[in-house]
This record gives sequence, C-alpha cells and structure tokens, in this order.
Amino acid sequence: MRKSFFPAGTSLKHENTVVHVETNSTATPSQNVPLMTTATTCNTYYPQANSELSTPTTPGVTLGRKLEILKATETIVEALYSGNSDVYMKLCDPGITSFQEESYGNLVEGLDFHKFCFDNVHHSGKASKHHAVRCRVLNPCIHLMGDDHACIAYSCLVQYLDNSGVPSTCQSQETRLWQKRDGKWLCIHTHRSGTPFSTVLAKIRNPACQ
Repeated sequence: MRKSFFPAGTSLKHENTVVHVETNSTATPSQNVPLMTTATTCNTYYPQANSELSTPTTPGVTLGRKLEILKATETIVEALYSGNSDVYMKLCDPGITSFQEESYGNLVEGLDFHKFCFDNVHHSGKASKHHAVRCRVLNPCIHLMGDDHACIAYSCLVQYLDNSGVPSTCQSQETRLWQKRDGKWLCIHTHRSGTPFSTVLAKIRNPACQ
C-alpha cells in the first residue's frame, strides 16, 4: 500500500501541494539566496505569510521545507544560465540522472554531460555588452516525500538580449527531484523539455544563431 505523507484525516487537496504564484508578493528571496552574477537574475515567487500554505492542513515545518526547495531550485536555475558551474555542480548529486533536449530523449547519468555544456557553450564566443538574462520560475508545484525527498515541477521563462540587443523570450518545462543529505539539498534527477538552454546561450553569444 502506498504510504501517505499527509497527516491522518487530511484530505488531499490541490492547495496542499501547489505553491501559489503571488504576483504582488513583497517577499525578497534574493536576500536569502546569493546571486551568481549581476547579469543574470532569477525570480521565484514565494507565498505570503497569510497564504493558504499557512493553514493548519499545511504545518509551518512543511511550508519551510517547500521554501527550501524553491530557493535551491532558484539557485540552480540561475547558476545554469549564468555559467556558474561551481555552484551548479555543488547542488547536483554526482550520480544525477536527467532527460533534456540536448540528450535527444536519452537518459543521461552523471555530471560529465553537464560539464561539457558548461565548458563548451558558456565559454564559447565572446560575451556581448548587451548580455543580460532574466529567469522566472513560474507556477512551482512541490510534493514533499518524507523529510528528505521532494519533487518540484515548474515552467522556466527566460528573457534575454542577443548580441544585437534584441530582446527575446523562450520557455521550458522542468521537473527536479531533490534529496537532503547532511542537511543539504542535492538535485538527483531533472527532466526538462522546451528550448534547450544551450540554444539560448548560443543566441546570446552569437547573433548568427538567430
């Protein structure tokens, strides 16, 4: 029988698993999560204190864990698009598995595939003076699976300027599985579909790719 991670007597409701987007939220997650570069920013929408996530059906400890997952996701997405391989690798399990556009539907295991992208995509070409990237994690849905495992699904909207200074937008749909080890969350699996991030970076570095 499948084990339930919700308190006894609690019905499974949509609001118990979804982190709602608050477009007018005054929360400032950037104060808690260090930015990787000044050229790349990533916005994750946090619930206000009086949101449905603070109701008795979702204890404060559960809300706290969800916010931890949001912060970790924001940091890894920002590291990805800013080219900060050190931060990205530290947030990933060495045996991470992934499905993504660059792997053409194949399951990739380990960090070598990711490292190749960082070494050859981020470092190729010459960055433009117009270089700017803004990432938005939209409509995150988080499932907590015990104390040390979590799943987050979301859409990632990326705005960027190419070398000609022309603004463009692309999006992807992503799912990440996180595991907590020694008090630290590590990404153990990711499933990504949509515009490959390598394509976005190539357009930023080289306008001929447009």
